[in-house]
Order: sequence, then structure tokens, then C-alpha cells
Amino acid sequence: MSKIKEFTHLDTETTLKAADSKREGYLWKTGQINTNFQRRLFKFDKDKFPQQLQYYKDDSSTPAGIIQLDKCTLYTHVPEDPTAFKLVSSGMVFTRTYIIKAEDNFEQEEWIHTITQHSNVKMSAEDREREAEKERKKAADRAAKRARKAKAEEERLIKEMGLEAYNKMLQEQQLKLTLEEAEREKADATTKLKGKS
Repeated sequence: MSKIKEFTHLDTETTLKAADSKREGYLWKTGQINTNFQRRLFKFDKDKFPQQLQYYKDDSSTPAGIIQLDKCTLYTHVPEDPTAFKLVSSGMVFTRTYIIKAEDNFEQEEWIHTITQHSNVKMSAEDREREAEKERKKAADRAAKRARKAKAEEERLIKEMGLEAYNKMLQEQQLKLTLEEAEREKADATTKLKGKS
């Protein structure tokens, strides 16, 4: 198996644009008894068989198996192989785990995105936390970018106006804001008094 490496889920716009409600292609899966990877033709069609991921042996017209996605939890990170993903189906009697391996990370991401966008498959807690961490990082990056932009603007104004004039401008702006806030508080108080009368 390949060495473990970080899997970046849905990192590219290309992946987002490529995903649709239908997908068909060969993937490898582990069997319930035979844990070796077996090549199967996988099909997903939101309109024809919603919530199902079907797989076939060669060109057979009858599915060799059906994975009911709305009863599955999806794990996008499989430590043993960075091009695989895992579906865990929880039933009333037993739980079955499907490890499905793609040709490469791009194909893996396409399948994952199609499944998550067009079925009710549940994301694992690990994946939800991974996505949340990505959003937190994006927010931090945006805040850092705004701070750098504000600092650059401050330096530009100081250079153009001089430090003394710049500080005076800041004081005038602060005074204006303070007066505006006082006016708002006064208006709110007047409105409340009228409401009571």
C-alpha cells in the first residue's frame, strides 16, 4: 500500500465543476469475505437509482451489489491508501465496511464530491472536523489579509500626510464616531420614553 499522506478533500475548482449527478467508472473494492481489492464497474445515477451506489462484474447488466448511501457514513481519509475512501453501512443486524479505491486522487475526489452532493450519505465526524478546520483557516487567512491591507494603507497615509497630521485625522474620526454614537443613544432613549407614555 502507498505511504500515508494528507488528503485534501475538494480542494480544486476543477473537481467541483466536474461533479454531476451521474458517474460511472471502474474502481477497486474490498469484498466482505475476500479482503483483496477487486475491480468493479461502479455506477451512480441520482435520477435512476437515488441513494444507491451500484457495482457490477465486468459488463453484467445485473448489479453484483448495491450500497445504500443514505444508510452509510463516508470516510474520505483511509490511512492505508490515499486514493481510497470508505463507506460504513450500519444495518439493524450487522455493519459492513466498503473500502473503495480509485486510480488517483483526482478520480477519488470526483466520486466523493458526486456522492456527497447528490445523496444523503453522512460525513464522518473526522471529515466534518477537517472541513471545519479548513473553514477556520480560510477565515484566519482573510483576517490576516485585511490586517495587512489596513497596515499598508496606514503606512501610505503617514507617508503622504506626516505622522502628526495622520494622528490628528484619527482623533477627528474618533471624535466623530463618539458623537454619532451619543446621538444614536439619545435617539434610542427618546424612542423608549415615547413608547412608555
